[in-house]
Amino acid sequence: MGLCKRRPEKKISPKLFAEARVRGARVEEAMLRAGYSQSSAKRGWTQVSKKCKEAYAVALNMTLAELEKTGGKLTPDQRAKVIRGKALRNIAEGVDESIGSMKLLGQDKELAMFTPDNLTGIIIISAPATIPALPAIDTAPIDDDAAIVRGRFFSAIPEDAAWRGSPEGQEARHRLEAKGLL
Repeated sequence: MGLCKRRPEKKISPKLFAEARVRGARVEEAMLRAGYSQSSAKRGWTQVSKKCKEAYAVALNMTLAELEKTGGKLTPDQRAKVIRGKALRNIAEGVDESIGSMKLLGQDKELAMFTPDNLTGIIIISAPATIPALPAIDTAPIDDDAAIVRGRFFSAIPEDAAWRGSPEGQEARHRLEAKGLL
């Protein structure tokens, strides 16, 4: 009778798993680096051991603490200089690296690098109590010449230069000028 030979089990390294995940590796990639088999890695988080999950949580917290320290040390002016320096380096080297990160950092409320200096708009300090009603467009009396100028009968006046120079075009122009519409 043949005995079933078991393959020697690989030692799973929680440290390698945590390092790979903190550096941005997908779960499957981190599992393979840590020593999991291909079939286990394809199953994802369900196959990750408790020790690996704990190691990842600790490594992530340490990384976040380091980033928090780094972020607290830099003044807004220093952060703005870092962004400008990185942008200039990217231009000099002809690459687009860290564009998203630079944009997010520049949008920080302390920096506001990507907002215009003058925000334009209309501010109504006190609105009138009532707004007078305007006549509806369909019920308003239509003056043919005024309607032509307002664009209601757009095709009534051809735009070509020959028509404008013709006697009909000159007559229409004089009527519009007399009414103060041109």
